[in-house]
Amino acid sequence: MLNLAVLMKIKNHFLTVLLGVALTACAPAQIEFANEFKPESEYVISTKSETKIEITFEASEDFINHLKSKGIENPQISEETSEMKIAYMTGSEKDGVMSMEIKYLETGMPQDGFIKNGESLKGTYSSKDKIKVTELPGESRIGMEANQLMLMMSDGFSIDLFNNGKLSVGDSTTVTTPMNIPLGPYQITIDIVNIYVLKSTNSGRANFDISSTCVLKSDNSQISISASGSGSGNCTYDIEQRRILSKNSNVKLIMTAEIQDNVKMNIFQEIKATETTEIK
Repeated sequence: MLNLAVLMKIKNHFLTVLLGVALTACAPAQIEFANEFKPESEYVISTKSETKIEITFEASEDFINHLKSKGIENPQISEETSEMKIAYMTGSEKDGVMSMEIKYLETGMPQDGFIKNGESLKGTYSSKDKIKVTELPGESRIGMEANQLMLMMSDGFSIDLFNNGKLSVGDSTTVTTPMNIPLGPYQITIDIVNIYVLKSTNSGRANFDISSTCVLKSDNSQISISASGSGSGNCTYDIEQRRILSKNSNVKLIMTAEIQDNVKMNIFQEIKATETTEIK
């Protein structure tokens, strides 16, 4: 039979263990929040977006009737669903730069698009300069100047790459994503400002809530434009891999453009998007 002294030692041991667990659980764990690529790795990113656009013209009856004669409804409502799967494959790293192959497993584009399923782009990646596309497939199918397209695609692939330092639970950090929107012969830029709030960490994962606001950046003197919008979402982050593994977002945007005297165009756009990343 165990005597009293032994029982007290066992009790004290378990109290010490339990106290240590409690202190560890309450400690404000810090994580490094970044969305990056590592060398000699493969990342398969699947995205799905559902977009709804409603365009309404405010103008004279003659103008509205002219639109109808051209087969243009007022309002115009369109809905589109797009799915895409892309593999990002990195090579070895030298002086902070690694080679990268970007392979379209599923383009989500028409069969006559300039990139087809199974085709790849070539480029480089670094945490400083992000993704730089240097080689395109099927250049004969491209309708614009190759250097211009490579620059545009480099910006597009680099949008959600960042390193925002250390965070504790309850901390927030801001990531700004530019979005270019064609508007007839014009192009406007809207910044989507995403605020990530670290909600919890568990088993090597971190969970964030995301709130978004939209800010008009273009200054086009030829047309009068206003824009506003907001959204929300959440994501799960792999702390060791320094990579967002899944992300959901819903953003609503309202734009108004006075395209000519007494003709105003109102645009409502809603984008629901999901993204998942598999690291091989």
